[in-house]
Amino acid sequence: MTRHIFLTLSFFLASFATFVAQGADNSKFPVDQRFRPALYATLPDDMYGPDAQYYDAKTETLYLSVPNFLFGESDLPKTSSFIVKINKDREIKKAYEFPILDGEVKIGAMGIEMGSDGNLYVCDNQYFFDSNFKSRVWRVRLQDGNPVGAPELVVSGLKVANAILWDGDWVYVTDTILDEPGKYGSGGIWRFAAADILAAGSDASHTAIDVTRDDSKPRDPRLIIVEDSVNIRGNNCGADGLCRDENGVFYFGNYGDGAFYRFRFDSDNNVEKVEKLFAAGEPMRSVDGICFDPETRKVYITDSAQNAIWAVKAVDWTDKPTIERIWENDDTDGSDGLLDLPCECRVVDGNLIITNQDCPVGETGKCQATDKPYSLSVISLE
Repeated sequence: MTRHIFLTLSFFLASFATFVAQGADNSKFPVDQRFRPALYATLPDDMYGPDAQYYDAKTETLYLSVPNFLFGESDLPKTSSFIVKINKDREIKKAYEFPILDGEVKIGAMGIEMGSDGNLYVCDNQYFFDSNFKSRVWRVRLQDGNPVGAPELVVSGLKVANAILWDGDWVYVTDTILDEPGKYGSGGIWRFAAADILAAGSDASHTAIDVTRDDSKPRDPRLIIVEDSVNIRGNNCGADGLCRDENGVFYFGNYGDGAFYRFRFDSDNNVEKVEKLFAAGEPMRSVDGICFDPETRKVYITDSAQNAIWAVKAVDWTDKPTIERIWENDDTDGSDGLLDLPCECRVVDGNLIITNQDCPVGETGKCQATDKPYSLSVISLE
């Protein structure tokens, strides 16, 4: 989950203040009460800012990243970032605490994924603390399902490391704020060879992959997609959530303006086409985390600006996908399971588990305060 250009924590709060008050007309997207969210889990007081999820079906474990970014909430405890484990009985365990490195505020743990080596790979958003290409990706080794040891630096030089997707021989990372000269906003998608990721940071002879941009040189070919943002709500973030369906079609969304895209590769493994399926604000105001569920064949989308969940039906490339609004609610404290700035989602055994980041988003945003309980919601899809 990410924000916008030249971001300071106070400026983040102001970004949503320009949210277009009238919003989109979603009357043609009715909400079905059978999808009303329920409370999935309540987090401890030092886990007020949860973010991304990864579900390991083999161990029936949900891994949750908790960066605990402080968005102007001075009364909340200052903590490091955590990796949390939630088992099938919904028991919560703080499994790993990221170290605070010399001269830094904290590691901002966001997107989380398991690699082909059985270890966790975690996106670290440093943009809120230092916007000068300081974001990165870490490897956290697992031993018997538990994170152990010091994190190993895998990729450096990103602007806003956000979502991460491990897909066969490739690893994809969204970079949500590229800060390209002359643009209101843009974000992109990096693609790395999985073999390079596995080697990077694995020992003293394999250093991290550095992608720090040099505007005097051609664009790094590993930055395979760049899409610009438009100003519909005063937020210039770009690419955020990322997933792939069973047919090899990839999807991503724009956090700042709510546009939604799909793309595919040609026979030479180059990006063949990027298609904007839904324009900015039509109907989503923001696309945060997304996931694909092979059972329903739908991509589920967290619209954090509207406290909403959307679903896009995966279809053949020649067809136009349809979209439906699964749920939306007004501002809430989340105590009854209603959405409280939903930022990530995963489908587990027919249930859509939703992370509520619960951070204030300005006068015209729906989420107005960080308030207890700090929670995850669940929607039964069956």
